[in-house]
Amino acid sequence: MRMVAFQHNRWFLSVAVLVTALLLKYHYSNGTSEQLVWILRPLAILVSLLTGLHFEFERGLGWVNLAESIAIAPACAGVNFLILIFCLGSYQLLWTSGRKARLSSIFLLLVAAYGFTILVNGLRIMLSISPFEQEVLGAIINPETAHRLSGVVIYYNALIIYYISVSCVLNGRKSNRGSSLLYLLVPLLWYLGYALVLPLVNSVNTSLSIKFWAHAQVVILVSSTLTLSLTALFWLYQKVKQGRSPEERGIYGQCNSGSRG
Repeated sequence: MRMVAFQHNRWFLSVAVLVTALLLKYHYSNGTSEQLVWILRPLAILVSLLTGLHFEFERGLGWVNLAESIAIAPACAGVNFLILIFCLGSYQLLWTSGRKARLSSIFLLLVAAYGFTILVNGLRIMLSISPFEQEVLGAIINPETAHRLSGVVIYYNALIIYYISVSCVLNGRKSNRGSSLLYLLVPLLWYLGYALVLPLVNSVNTSLSIKFWAHAQVVILVSSTLTLSLTALFWLYQKVKQGRSPEERGIYGQCNSGSRG
């Protein structure tokens, strides 16, 4: 009976997560800069702290720096990324952790996703207006591809960090068991679904632009390369760890389990 109640609870919370995600998506798709102040304002404050630039609110546009011709507009809000990591974290909690979740747990995941999105998006905007992207990367490849490439690298790495962090909080060391490739396939599939599958579904009755296919190539190439690279690093770490002597592993375990006096 308790298991039935738990399953019912998981399904109910899954529906609550889906409804929340859809409402956020609708609000973002139809929201103005005034209505998105809840995420644009803290984002502008963070970017100002990171870059030293001053931003002022312009109705209908967002937070702008006229001297540098920079605008933090609704398109820069990162709400799609917020929705992605909120849904991924909720999936981990409800369907992979074995923990009995509550509405309060879902709310905490939403708050965590909100804060993490602002941090990641702030770093993304800081990089986009830095000389590195505009001059260094832009000199190697065209500026549009450089902007797209740095965005995919930042957001996908951030997604992996968020995924691993939530796994560690929910499952502890058990989250590192099993195949590293299979473990990292979860964020990869979520990211590809968010970046490519959803746009394809939304454009069933319309033709996709050349820019989308260029974006798709960068997304697939970068995310797959990063996933395989991280898998290789995890595999190498496990080999090094297994190669240590029992005495070294014992000392390492004692240091990790020891308390501070």
